[in-house]
Amino acid sequence: MKIGIIGSGNVSWHLAKGLKNLNGIKLSWISSRNSESLKALASSLEVDAFDFIPNDVDLILVCVNDDNIQTVLNQI
Repeated sequence: MKIGIIGSGNVSWHLAKGLKNLNGIKLSWISSRNSESLKALASSLEVDAFDFIPNDVDLILVCVNDDNIQTVLNQI
């Protein structure tokens, strides 16, 4: 299963690190509007980083603050 994560905050960091170690799961990319934390997270996990939302995955985990959930979902 290929997974993408939207967001680069604390929740994203912990989820991404946990998913990276699971068999059968491929963390494909991380997307975030915060380029600094996005680059740090993507680099530490060796995954692609995007400032847009690619759609080439089986599952997208939305890990943004509550105020931005609807905006992100509208972009998907």
